[in-house]
Amino acid sequence: MLYGSIKTVNVGFMSLKGSKIMRHRIGGLENVYMGLGADNIPYELDNTLSGNKALDAVADKMLDDAVDTLFSEIGGFDYKVTANNGSFKILFGREPAYKHDPYQICTIATLYNECNIKRGTARGYYGKDVEIEYDKNISDIDCDKAFVEFVDKWHPQLLEAMNC
Repeated sequence: MLYGSIKTVNVGFMSLKGSKIMRHRIGGLENVYMGLGADNIPYELDNTLSGNKALDAVADKMLDDAVDTLFSEIGGFDYKVTANNGSFKILFGREPAYKHDPYQICTIATLYNECNIKRGTARGYYGKDVEIEYDKNISDIDCDKAFVEFVDKWHPQLLEAMNC
């Protein structure tokens, strides 16, 4: 599903803004032959929330903000929110569907120093064999400034939602 800002979709207890009905890879064997992506390639971002209502509520607002601040050029992304034993990990970004497609994954974790951003390019067919060209931890001096400011804005709110 693509996280964007076109319409509102009600999901359980919360309202998620955007067109969340789209994936990069369109399923079905017939689509592979048509060049619409391969649904049998593993992917990191499955567009799921954690099930922790407090964390998911903050993550929803944060992901809406990410569309405008970090992904304004493409207008959306995929995501995955997980929570386990008082910790969380939120991944969001763009996974490639085809050869030469860009890859960008942002990770926000419970421990501030584990937050990072990775960018690369798919070198294989259907988005396989991603070559990472930019892999920066938030503590790196040359980490993307917009990403650092974004994490600095949302990390305390995520910690508060998890009672950390």
